[in-house]
Amino acid sequence: MMRWPGAAAAIAGFALGCLEAPPDQGSGNPTPDATVAGATDAGDSSDAAPVCPETPVPPGGTCGAPCDDCAGSVCAVACPAPPGCGGTITCPEGFACQVDCSDADSCIGLTVNCPADYGCQLTCSGDDACMNLVLNCSNGPCVITCNGDPQSCRDATVHCGDGACLGYCPNTGAETPTILCGSSCECTRC
Repeated sequence: MMRWPGAAAAIAGFALGCLEAPPDQGSGNPTPDATVAGATDAGDSSDAAPVCPETPVPPGGTCGAPCDDCAGSVCAVACPAPPGCGGTITCPEGFACQVDCSDADSCIGLTVNCPADYGCQLTCSGDDACMNLVLNCSNGPCVITCNGDPQSCRDATVHCGDGACLGYCPNTGAETPTILCGSSCECTRC
């Protein structure tokens, strides 16, 4: 199974409200002002108040479909191509959720429904991996990472919920997803 390195730890941290954006591809350092659902605002001042409520720790439970693995109360779904993942993935309640679309065409037209109260992370890195994908966020923090191929998130759409919502797209000139902030308590577009 192909996995984003450290993804289980990252999404577990994300679910606790302390995930930073993945390291900048060139320097290995986190990008500035990328804390999601942490205790600082976009200005990153030390006296800033929280902008989003704390995210509860997911309790976990019995690991079943659509999860390939449930380490650390994170439902990890890998979508290797062929055939990739199609249709709809509804993340189970009681878990944070991580969906990995790392291969070319692996998640074309996929809809991902995030859990109601826990973190949700989608990684798109292959050519057209997340083309026409829809990510439906909820009350928990939500991140879409578009790295690798510059067209990995072509025509993807993120519907933010009430929680923090972050698009992370480090590739200069890449096609970025449409991020609809709605009622998000903190929203960062690519």
